[in-house]
Amino acid sequence: MNRKALRAARFAGERSTMNILPASPDAEAGKPVEPRSDAETPITTAPSGESEKPLTPEEVPTLGYITQVLMGEYGIFELVDIRSVLDIGANLGAFALWARQMWPDCEIDCYEPMPDSFDRLRQNVACLDGVRGHRMAVTNIVNPIMRHGVNCSGEDSIHDLGWQNEPSVPVRTIRPDQLPHAEFVKIDTEGCEVEIVLGILGTWKPKAFALEWHSYADRIRLRVMLRNAGYKVAEIPSAILSISKNVHVGIMKAWR
Repeated sequence: MNRKALRAARFAGERSTMNILPASPDAEAGKPVEPRSDAETPITTAPSGESEKPLTPEEVPTLGYITQVLMGEYGIFELVDIRSVLDIGANLGAFALWARQMWPDCEIDCYEPMPDSFDRLRQNVACLDGVRGHRMAVTNIVNPIMRHGVNCSGEDSIHDLGWQNEPSVPVRTIRPDQLPHAEFVKIDTEGCEVEIVLGILGTWKPKAFALEWHSYADRIRLRVMLRNAGYKVAEIPSAILSISKNVHVGIMKAWR
C-alpha cells in the first residue's frame, strides 16, 4: 500500500459520518446491546454509506492518535521478516495498515470489541488481503461490560482508568491463552496489557511485543515479566505522558 492510500485511510478513520454501519437502535436508546453475530469474520468488504464530512472537534483526538500509529509508534525496525501479527485493541485499524506496509506478506488478526470501532476498522482495511477481524475483547474477565472513552474511541476500555464513562456495552471475549500464535503482538487495551502478556507467555513466545501501558505499576510488572522471559526491553522516555498525578501512559517494546 502506498503513502497516498495510507493517508486516505488515516483521514477515513474517525469520521462518524463516513461509510460505517449505523449504531444499534438499542444502543442509541441507552439499552443493553447484545453482541452481533459478526464477532469472528474475515474482513472482506466495506459497508456503503454517506459521503465524507469535515471532522468535528470531538473526532480530532483520535485522528492525532491514528497519525502517531501510522508514523511507526509501535514499530521495531530491527524486525524485517514478520509473517504473522496480532493487533489487540485494533481500534480503527491504523496499526494493521502500518504493519502491512512494513511487512507486506504478513497475516494480521485484529481484535476490537466495540461495534462502532469495529465497523470503521472493517472499512479502513477492506482493501487488504490476509487481514481478519474479530469483534472480541482479549481478557480473562467473564462477561465484561465495555466503557466508552471520554475523549475518543481510543480510550474505550473494560477498566475505569480515569477517562472512561460508565459501563454500557457488553462484548464477547477470548482469553489470551486462546489466541492464535503470531510473531509480532501489538497491545493497546487501556489496562488489560499485563494479563494479556502473561497469558501469551504461558502459551508461546512471539518474536516481539509492542504495547502501551497505563500505570507505573503495570509498567514495572511488564518490564520484569518480559525481561525474565528473555526479551530485550526498550522504552522512549519522551513518549511517557503524565495524564494526572496518578495516571501515566507510555509505549514499551520487547523483542528476542
